[in-house]
Amino acid sequence: MPHSNPVKELAWDEEVLLKLGRDYDINGREIKNMIKTAHALAEAAEQTLGEEHLSKVKLINDRWHAKAEENSKQTVSEQKHQCTSIGRSPGEI
Repeated sequence: MPHSNPVKELAWDEEVLLKLGRDYDINGREIKNMIKTAHALAEAAEQTLGEEHLSKVKLINDRWHAKAEENSKQTVSEQKHQCTSIGRSPGEI
């Protein structure tokens, strides 16, 4: 049984890509990566690629970026605390 390509089954025209860039505020590289990941999700579920797959990828990306930002701030705060506890400014290390 031949496997169909979910990307080809969905009408991907310029308007869909513009909507992704506009609604999700992402650039072309991010759109490409998002579509590839959504395609993999759809393929694994043996489904036609749809908006729900793109939304799921966007949600996962947003959560990851929020967590990375939180960890980054926490790391900077910990570094400042370590520096001040040994009597140095962060720039001296």
